[in-house]
Amino acid sequence: MEKLIYRHTDVERLEILRSFDAYLRENPLGDDCLFAEYQANITEENLSVFEKFRTYKECLRQQEEAFNNNYSNLFSKAKTFVVHYYMSMHMAIERSELPVDITSWYGLQYPFVIPNPRNGEELLEVAKHLFECDSNRVANGGRLLTNPNISSVKIWVEKFEEIHKERNYRQNLNKAEVENIDYIRDTTDKLIVEVYEAACERYADLEFEDRLKCLNELGFNVQQVVRKPRLRKQEEMAMQKAEAQLQIPLF
Repeated sequence: MEKLIYRHTDVERLEILRSFDAYLRENPLGDDCLFAEYQANITEENLSVFEKFRTYKECLRQQEEAFNNNYSNLFSKAKTFVVHYYMSMHMAIERSELPVDITSWYGLQYPFVIPNPRNGEELLEVAKHLFECDSNRVANGGRLLTNPNISSVKIWVEKFEEIHKERNYRQNLNKAEVENIDYIRDTTDKLIVEVYEAACERYADLEFEDRLKCLNELGFNVQQVVRKPRLRKQEEMAMQKAEAQLQIPLF
């Protein structure tokens, strides 16, 4: 006796449908064919969907990989400019090139801890605070700082903010990856069970190795099940008693 090993993954569905298709190409519909006409139609239709779905997922994966790399690079660049602006201010105060009280415009007190944003939300929050405080200081007569200047910092933060918004949009976007994919999965699973049961009945009289070969050709991963013979109640009790005696310590 054997049982079907099937974990209901799209990879398995695709491979089994490919095997069904290969069988149907070699065994046209008729009395000797394992498939009914409607099952052959489902095989053809669902195989086409899963082939397209696999291609779609692979393209999507490549796009996401490229997008994530770009996101990471822009985050690193924008963070570098924001952090460098604070570092330049700190070092200029150390060299007495800027007055100590300049930090009050930014809600800081010298010596201050350089911001270290860990993610996109923190970076944009730190940058927003920096731009507002710096604009307020300059509007009240403060001179523009350089190396880097605030305009350069804004350029890279704006580039990062744009891709950050796009990432949030992608994460919140709720759309079907392909049309009716859940329905296609369900009909494929039912088809697999139907064909497996029909195949088991068709090849029931064959030796296990021959039966296994026929099932494998249809894409089925099967495992032989060996049932242990049931012992009579008295035999079970005798074995349990013997096992208990063996466990009695000798000393």
